Amino acid sequence: MVIWPKTVARGDSDWDGVCAILRVLALDPRSPRQNKAGWYASPGFYASADDLLERPMIVVDRKQQPAPYYSYSLRFNVSASVHGQIPIGDTAQLAEFRRAVNASLQGPLTDAERKRWDADAEFRRRKAAQDPTAESFAIIAQQEAEKAELHYTQIRNSIQGDHAAVLAGLIDLGASLGQGN
Repeated sequence: MVIWPKTVARGDSDWDGVCAILRVLALDPRSPRQNKAGWYASPGFYASADDLLERPMIVVDRKQQPAPYYSYSLRFNVSASVHGQIPIGDTAQLAEFRRAVNASLQGPLTDAERKRWDADAEFRRRKAAQDPTAESFAIIAQQEAEKAELHYTQIRNSIQGDHAAVLAGLIDLGASLGQGN
């Protein structure tokens, strides 16, 4: 599922749907990094919404220049993503983007997933070095995975149906969790 909101503003139905999904699915905070050989090294993590905003280069009159907008791509731990653009000078849209995305990045589900990835990566590093403490990181990774799985199981049990029904169910569930915010 891919969502392309036209504007990043409360009251826009697509953006409201994105905010609802941000409440029920873990935002994938992994930031791929390239090493010198061009291959992707172990990922770092996005710390804030600003890390997800990119200002691409565009060609105008055969010259490259920074685009008059930020682009963003939000990925989730399922087959879902959100893509869009925000004009550089639109402070209201930028503020709303930061509010919603930072809340998700700091939420308990995304935090559990991040801790799981961290512990799993540390386990692999220590196991390769034959460090006897490696198993303790495997246990941490398992505990964090169980926290996330419990959340996903609750969601899966409350939503049944085809692709469109699941998307609608996620949005409804997220919207009900967000009432009062």
